[in-house]
Amino acid sequence: MFIFVLSVKLYDILETMTHIDDPYDGWEALKMMFEARDLVRKLHISNKLHTIKMEEGSQLTMLLKFIKEFKTQFVAMGKKVEDVVLIQIVLNALSPSYEDFIQTIIAQDALPSFEKIVSKLLYE
Repeated sequence: MFIFVLSVKLYDILETMTHIDDPYDGWEALKMMFEARDLVRKLHISNKLHTIKMEEGSQLTMLLKFIKEFKTQFVAMGKKVEDVVLIQIVLNALSPSYEDFIQTIIAQDALPSFEKIVSKLLYE
């Protein structure tokens, strides 16, 4: 399967490059091909992050691991993820039994960092 997918991708690249005479145009075509894929990947990851929801009784550690893995994927794409975005995602994903925790975080004068919120969730 992997070899087939690699062959198809390589074929797409070669097909595009055979019609280009100028090296600059070739690099621009490659750039456009891969940037489009990065955008689709970013949108897919972003959508997953904003739609996750922790079910009542499920493990908090799994939710936090899931969010941290997606953060790592964004960083690997060269995209910075602000703490406030991660905090919003975590608070929105928590199950209803965490409502008191959510209200406590929201009521604070200054928003704690993502890591502090994770720490509080794990140790409370």
